[in-house]
Amino acid sequence: METVTLISRRERRIQFIYLLGLVCLLTALAGWAVFANYDYPQLSGTYLAEKIAQEKKIIQSGNQYTVLLDSTYRSIVTYQPETKAVFLEADINNQIDDIREIYANYRQDIRYKSFAQIADLYKMMYVDKKVLWSKQSNILLFKRQLEDCEAGFQNGLPPVSFPPPYQQRNP
Repeated sequence: METVTLISRRERRIQFIYLLGLVCLLTALAGWAVFANYDYPQLSGTYLAEKIAQEKKIIQSGNQYTVLLDSTYRSIVTYQPETKAVFLEADINNQIDDIREIYANYRQDIRYKSFAQIADLYKMMYVDKKVLWSKQSNILLFKRQLEDCEAGFQNGLPPVSFPPPYQQRNP
């Protein structure tokens, strides 16, 4: 009886090895059939050349727009809201819109999203500068008005009493 169990174990091992080999062979054939005609663009020279050309274009356009970014930043930093120059405000708004338009022109490329973010940052800086100036000027105005109101009062004096209103006497 022991010889029977040994033979069946041996047969089972052979069957297992045979089935394992068959599965590996079928997997290899299926992989070859699926991926045989697939063109790997990352490995082709034309794909790499196109990627390098795109990167150069992005770097050149970034350098081209650096002047616009710098001049807009300088305009915002040197802007003084108390001068009430409408043409300066319009110029700053136009420059911010030009920066945002750069992203609109290249919306398909995510790397240009930084231009939209920079435009938002510059807009916030511009608005914050105007709001800050407005609040500071209001504080100065309120201080002057308070000083004008306090001009007639002196500390330590009793309050002034006014005579009673005129009353008619009965005859």
